[in-house]
Amino acid sequence: MRERTWKILEHLGLSKDLSKVTNTPPDGLPGIGFEFRRADRADGFQFHLYTTPYGNVLFHRAHFLDIFVNHLPTGVAHFGKRLLSYEDDKGNSQVKLKFADGSQSTCDLLVGCDGLRSIVRKQMYDQAPFKEPALKDVAEPVWSGWVAYRALVPADRIRRANGGKEIRAMTHPMMYCGKDKHIVSYPISQGRIVNVVGFVFYPEAEGKAFNGPWVTECDGAEIIKHFAGWEQEVQELLRHVDNATLWAIHHLRPLPMYTSGRVALLGDAAHAMTPHQGAGAGQAIEVRLDTFHETRRPAFRCTST
Repeated sequence: MRERTWKILEHLGLSKDLSKVTNTPPDGLPGIGFEFRRADRADGFQFHLYTTPYGNVLFHRAHFLDIFVNHLPTGVAHFGKRLLSYEDDKGNSQVKLKFADGSQSTCDLLVGCDGLRSIVRKQMYDQAPFKEPALKDVAEPVWSGWVAYRALVPADRIRRANGGKEIRAMTHPMMYCGKDKHIVSYPISQGRIVNVVGFVFYPEAEGKAFNGPWVTECDGAEIIKHFAGWEQEVQELLRHVDNATLWAIHHLRPLPMYTSGRVALLGDAAHAMTPHQGAGAGQAIEVRLDTFHETRRPAFRCTST
């Protein structure tokens, strides 16, 4: 997480509680953003150490989101809802919402922050006032050619197998690099868990359709196969992976519009990108601070039926 993003969370009054669920709360001192290693060989070596003014604030995604939810006023958040469609009723200055469970709602402003496969984006472009043959295609996700193996490893498991010693990924963010492959790994949950994400790139597949489900389960042996021959520290990390999920990494091409009437797109629905720079969530959070100060009052109301 970048310094600007953390400053925004401070202004929102979330930093105190967020500091309790990270093992790297900002202390004002420079720290490691990522250590980069050439790791696709037995004699791996460090080739760059990226530092930031406060280090790298690391979270388990679920803990991060829980803090946001816990700070919302009672009755604001409604979970287990899947949007089917919306209707921008310009006559009544409202947006009507229909959900998969049969319920309906209205709001003054609809912000579609509903991810890469955004229902809001799809309908916005289906109903775009200007008709171009390729307009709908622009709004469709594109396979980047990358797949990602995601897994969580208990830190104690690595420590016990290592005679009590810790590997780098247990103490700070690591980027183990090789040709068309890399592994991102860092500690989360106050250091109790090591997050592991192994990326594999298929250059010939970039931009082509991905056949099959975008997310599937797999075992640790599949990950180990892709990183055979890498340095010992990588082998030590991967051999403790039991179960993982395999993700086909998609992204969006630049969109010609992000708003239509009383409807707007935000986050991955607007600018889904590959995760290699770890900037997608931060970009969704980073808004002008003076805008935040001007909009402390509720910006819209929502009623359900």
